[in-house]
Amino acid sequence: MSVDYDYFPQHVDEWCNDGNFINCRTPMQISNILDKCSLTSKQFTQLFSLIQEFYNIEDTLKIMQHVHFSTKNDLKESCSVINCISELFNIPFLKEISSDITYIHKFDLRRATQKTKEPQKVPTTDANIKLLNSIDKLMDNFLIIYKVLVKAANEDDEYTIKYAVDEKYSDVRGNKLFIDQLFYAVFNKNHKLANLLIKYGASVTTRSKDNDSLLHLYALYDDVDGIRICLKYIDVNTQDGMGNTPLHYCISPGSVKALNFLLSQPGINPNIKNSVGSSPLSMAIKMEKDEITEILMDNPKVDTNI
Repeated sequence: MSVDYDYFPQHVDEWCNDGNFINCRTPMQISNILDKCSLTSKQFTQLFSLIQEFYNIEDTLKIMQHVHFSTKNDLKESCSVINCISELFNIPFLKEISSDITYIHKFDLRRATQKTKEPQKVPTTDANIKLLNSIDKLMDNFLIIYKVLVKAANEDDEYTIKYAVDEKYSDVRGNKLFIDQLFYAVFNKNHKLANLLIKYGASVTTRSKDNDSLLHLYALYDDVDGIRICLKYIDVNTQDGMGNTPLHYCISPGSVKALNFLLSQPGINPNIKNSVGSSPLSMAIKMEKDEITEILMDNPKVDTNI
């Protein structure tokens, strides 16, 4: 079928979501059209969702090499494209990169617009800093560093906490889950230390080796305040390595407050299934969590046909 290479590049919305149009064109024809046009993230997502249906991975990647974007220096658009590619090719770490980019951008904006007072030293600051400096930033020293940070937090020594973040002591990972200091603080329900680490720039988008996020942990612990902080930087539907969303994490412990708060979020999808095919509702029914089941059944967003 002939292609009007002057018309179609100027009218992308007419065909980027048209399966019949894509199915009737060769990869070369689609590539030639893309050479002459620029896409938004929405158009990119629509187009390549269809292209993946009709073409193999090799052809899809070749077509993707011809893409140009109409928006420049737009973080939201760029991250949308990265997330789309992550889903198309099942590459989870791309979403993690996207989340990190978004977090860093938001943190930098917040730091630029808010004048945060430099923390003052307390009587134990110099000793705490000296102790930190004597510790190598190695996995074997993970718990040693954590104990220093706990000590500093208990002594209201924010200066040392900020120093630990700035000097990357907070990034040292350990534990069987390969988690950093912030994740471990939340894991241990040390809210004071966790909040101070976040205050001075520790990444809220941190993950365990199983791809659990802080949002999953706060949901598990029924901590709405923690969830509220995380939602500034983490997608409400983020999934762990087994495909579980934060809603899934509310089921077993009966985290009713967290469940209700998450369900109230505009972008929530309560019907996502994990890798074994369980939605939050089917999990709640299987575990005989009656209160959780009732809340989910009464929510109009939840698909009750399971």
